[in-house]
Amino acid sequence: MNSQSNFRTKRSAPTKAELEATLTQLKTKLKEAEKETQDQEKTVVELKEALEKAKKREDSLQQKIGDLQSELESQKESMEKQQKDIQKITLLSKELEKAKAAAVQLAQTNEKLMQEITTLKKTNDIKQEKEKESLKIQVQAQRVPEHRPGRPIQTESEKPADFANKSWLL
Repeated sequence: MNSQSNFRTKRSAPTKAELEATLTQLKTKLKEAEKETQDQEKTVVELKEALEKAKKREDSLQQKIGDLQSELESQKESMEKQQKDIQKITLLSKELEKAKAAAVQLAQTNEKLMQEITTLKKTNDIKQEKEKESLKIQVQAQRVPEHRPGRPIQTESEKPADFANKSWLL
């Protein structure tokens, strides 16, 4: 067992060269690990910056979304108001068309009535002319003296002179 224990001790105590090689390897691995850690820290910083930018961008987009929603709501209200105005305009247009039709009908009726009035005036004028002529004929017929037996009407020149004035000589 001695030989085995010697071998173990020999094996358990590394040589200086082995230790230096191991130390060099460890230093290299440590440098690699430090470099990797620095790269990871750099990546973490970059990711934090990117996250901060993303949060700012998200806040900005949220604000824009809010503004757009407000604008959309305003446009909806405006559109509803315009639709109500269009409905009112449509109703007013219909009423205007009815009023136009009524005005045209009134104008036509008025034209017919004017024609009737004109016709009636002409007829009335003709009747009045006939009545005037009839009255003239009646007046003329009344003026024509009828020969009645009785005393004739004398004019001033036909009257006999005052007998008393002319008869003083007698």
